[in-house]
Amino acid sequence: MSDLVNHPQHYAEHYDHEVIELTQHLSFCLGNAVKYILRAPFKGTELLDLQKAEWYVRRMVDEFSADECRAQVIARRGNFSSILCSFRNALVTELVLACGRGDKASLNAVLSDLRENINRRK
Repeated sequence: MSDLVNHPQHYAEHYDHEVIELTQHLSFCLGNAVKYILRAPFKGTELLDLQKAEWYVRRMVDEFSADECRAQVIARRGNFSSILCSFRNALVTELVLACGRGDKASLNAVLSDLRENINRRK
């Protein structure tokens, strides 16, 4: 039986790391966007999860400041980069990197890619 609280099967079966190992290094909005993107294909609520991720990314874009955006990536200690890469999700990687650079243009590009993903599922 799956432990839906401590080790959700929808993460454990598909990734080398649990999503919390990545999101604990991110701010609330960025972490939630990442979480919704990574779990979208596995919980049966893909469109809804992508729409929730879009909501968080849009909030980051609307309230953008380069310093605050860079602060979204709270810590890069230990094996943060290898954990990020282990999820093999280009959208998540670009989202985290755009925030880390404080790059609004890249953040808007991620938002556009996310919107395209949502439109394909409608």
